[in-house]
Amino acid sequence: MSGSCQLKTCWKSAPNFHIVGRVLKHQFRRAILVDQSNLGNGEPLIVFKRDKNKTNAHKMKGTIDKHSNQTEKHVTKSAKKLESYLLYYQRSPNFCEKDINMDILGTAGRRCNKNSTLSDGCSSLCCGRGFKVVTETHFERCQCKFQWCCFVECELCKIEKSTSICI
Repeated sequence: MSGSCQLKTCWKSAPNFHIVGRVLKHQFRRAILVDQSNLGNGEPLIVFKRDKNKTNAHKMKGTIDKHSNQTEKHVTKSAKKLESYLLYYQRSPNFCEKDINMDILGTAGRRCNKNSTLSDGCSSLCCGRGFKVVTETHFERCQCKFQWCCFVECELCKIEKSTSICI
């Protein structure tokens, strides 16, 4: 041995937080509702949304019909597609509306940013109900000057602040 060696250190790191958030939001939007009546008892019962003109939800059981080779291929193909999907068995509550039983306050009366297109914007937070702009007026000490000796003299300034609030 020569006394010199090489050291290689490898590690895994998480991707950028914004990328993770974007992927999770995409997964959330295409999540699939599962019937919870058979949880833990084999393949989940997937509830598919049907066309608007049909009233009942179409259900496809994820089990294989041993008599039909075509059904087996279809279910296997469907199961492979479902591996990348987010599944859920209970719908999320509507956080836009007040529900005292579920301790949800709703978004009415919440402050928002009327100029933002992000999650703090009024179009997102107010759930399409709109918002109102409230102007608050208060008085504040301003243009303060230290007077020799021992006191500060200030003017009283009128401050108007506009706040957007969800309806």
